[in-house]
Amino acid sequence: MKELYTAAGIFVVLILLGVWMVQNNRNEQEKKLVQLRKKWGKKQGKRTEREKKEKLEACLRRKAGENFCVDAITWNDLDLDAVFDTVDHTVSVCGEEYLYTALRMPVTTTEIREERERLMKLFAENQKAREAVQKALLLMGKEKMNPPTEEIAVLIEAEPGEKGKYLLMAGIAVLGIGLLFVLPPLGVSVLFASMVGNGLMHGRESKKLESALKAFGCILRLQRTARELGKEKISGLEMYQKRLEEQEKQLRPITRKCRTLVNTKESQGGAANMIFAYFHTFFLLDLIEYSSVVSRVKSYEKAILQMAEDLGLLDFALSAASYRESLSYYCRPEFLDEKKAGCRIDVEELYHPLLTHPVANSLYAEGGILLTGSNASGKSTFMKNMAVNAILAQALNTSLSKRYRGVVCRIMTSMALRDNLAQGESYFVVEVKIGRASCRERVKSLKRILEASREKTPLLCVIDEVLRGTNTTERIAASESVLAALRRANVLCLAATHDTELTYLLEDLYTNYHFEEQITAQSISFPYRLEQGPARGKNAIALLGNMGIDEKIVKQAERRAAEFETTGSWEKNKFLR
Repeated sequence: MKELYTAAGIFVVLILLGVWMVQNNRNEQEKKLVQLRKKWGKKQGKRTEREKKEKLEACLRRKAGENFCVDAITWNDLDLDAVFDTVDHTVSVCGEEYLYTALRMPVTTTEIREERERLMKLFAENQKAREAVQKALLLMGKEKMNPPTEEIAVLIEAEPGEKGKYLLMAGIAVLGIGLLFVLPPLGVSVLFASMVGNGLMHGRESKKLESALKAFGCILRLQRTARELGKEKISGLEMYQKRLEEQEKQLRPITRKCRTLVNTKESQGGAANMIFAYFHTFFLLDLIEYSSVVSRVKSYEKAILQMAEDLGLLDFALSAASYRESLSYYCRPEFLDEKKAGCRIDVEELYHPLLTHPVANSLYAEGGILLTGSNASGKSTFMKNMAVNAILAQALNTSLSKRYRGVVCRIMTSMALRDNLAQGESYFVVEVKIGRASCRERVKSLKRILEASREKTPLLCVIDEVLRGTNTTERIAASESVLAALRRANVLCLAATHDTELTYLLEDLYTNYHFEEQITAQSISFPYRLEQGPARGKNAIALLGNMGIDEKIVKQAERRAAEFETTGSWEKNKFLR
């Protein structure tokens, strides 16, 4: 009777332990949901690690094909790594990859934009649906997780190994066990040979298995996330739930094998686990399973990637809806028919997503815009703002403005030389190291824009100083020729220059705008407001006066500048003779 009470007590304890584990898991999920509620619509302070972004870029190259991608020059010019960090409100690695791809491939169809907008609206208005999807996506994980496209590529490119050899050697081990009961001496010899041979084989071949384990884990997380998402019907997501359910069922033959492999490798410590692991090693079971999965994964590739794409889209829509909530104001862009409208963008009160206290500006841009103004007046920031918002408008259907009307276009830039971060070189080091080659690199940057301008697809190009570092005569001549060549019906060119001569030479092709400074006796300040017409300010001369330079020199400089603005040419100064 005492034994019965003991057994009953153990049974009750096990039940209570199981109930506690289930409740504890629910509490953890609820804590995570509470955190997500607090983060919803709030600015994100995180920064994605460089290694993760390199992996996301590698995934992009696998997907891009012939489609337009924002290239590395433009991505770096616009500081889109920081923009990505700002707009990234995703909770899973699937959403993170989808968002990165959307920003790098912003030329989309009307159907894609409309579906993204529908999902954003659904999640913004329906908290229950939003949290149900977030709860499922948390199972996918994000931090320290590799993008699904990369993980699957590892399996697709992996060597499956020689399954026939593994089966043969496992069969010999089984034969040795059988011989122990018939011919013990021979059985011992065969078993010993199998132990040595299979151990060596496993040690050599298991390196393949180690590199694939993360990919197996990724497949299992995709399946688990899809299964969790299908537990309750969510109005508006029926198509995705049905498709994910079908894909989850389709993957079951290989996910069973993946689960066995992952559980075997993750089992550590304890006599039972050690025996279990040795059993797999002795009979090469994990290598046999690995070979089976790798040899068959190609036929499941489409389903796996589609599952990751669907989950990524849902997380992307959640992220974009949350990002919109964090903004002071935004608008849904209106996209025009390029055949009727040409390449143009009309924005009202546009502001930059990376600035804490941005100054908003409005502009109707068509054909070409030439910006002038002094250093630090806001030219480069405004041009970057236009390009970044074009990408956000097309990728997230969201513009940081009160009105955005324009065509879907490619975006390319050629701006000031930046630090060579990949090689750890500063701007100064790059300038010294490259020397004369810096001009050649800038020409290469311009060449890719000129080549892209010949294609029919609309192009928004941003150029900051066409050729910096050359003599004035050649710089003005080259700048005029390049900018004139970019004045095409399918191109919207925004260019900034310090050469006021270009405002005269190109006034029939480009509309002049400028940023100006406010000068007082003590200082110079910048309102960052876009103004019509070319710049007329002379802040360099004003600085001479502010710094206490002889008043005669300052007056002479002002007179000479006024003469040039009137005549458009320089004459020898009699004062200097």
